[in-house]
This record gives sequence, C-alpha cells and structure tokens, in this order.
Amino acid sequence: MNPINRRHAIALLAGTTLVTLLPSALMAAALTPAPAKITVHKTPWCGCCTGWSAHLRDAGFDVTELKHDDLAPIKARLGVPVALESCHTAEVGGYAIEGHVPAADIIKLLADRPKALGLA
Repeated sequence: MNPINRRHAIALLAGTTLVTLLPSALMAAALTPAPAKITVHKTPWCGCCTGWSAHLRDAGFDVTELKHDDLAPIKARLGVPVALESCHTAEVGGYAIEGHVPAADIIKLLADRPKALGLA
C-alpha cells in the first residue's frame, strides 16, 4: 500500500467536509422561506411611503408599490379603523399594515399568525 501524501490527505479532508456540510446546506436552503410579498398602497405624492418600502426591501420583503389618488376604498376594504389611518396601507399574508410599522413587527405577525386584521 502507498502511504497517504499531503495531496491525498487534503483531497480526503475536502471530500469529507463536503459530504458533511452539503446536507446541512441543502436543508437550510429548503427551510428558508421565500420573501413575503407585500403590496404597499400609497398616494403618488408621498415620499415617506417610498422610504418605508425601502425599509421593507432591506428586511427581505418582495415589495410592490401601487399608487392611488384615493386610499379610502382600500382602507375600507381592509377594515382599517378611521382612527388608525395613515398615509399608506399595505397588504401581506392576509393582513393589513397601516403606517410605518417596523419590518420586524410584520415578520413576527407573519410567524405568529394571530387572529387579527393587521398592525398599525
């Protein structure tokens, strides 16, 4: 038998590492959820809504912005109380998001799935 030289030892170590780590990497990829799709309804003249959308994108959300001259019908359809109305309304996972709700709170909402209309 030939003794194992450095090249063989490195190849053996690399192969062992690959076989050990590959299933973990594949499992992690399979368990990583797809980015949540969120639709932001905003007026064409509001700049803060665009900033909030950027915040959501930075947190991994798949953001679609829709511009409307009147948000009242959308807010009414989603059941947003007048006292909680803000300059924009979003829809994600069956919930209404009103105003500048932090992305972390939306992520928690989607993970916990409480019986609620949404967050404001």
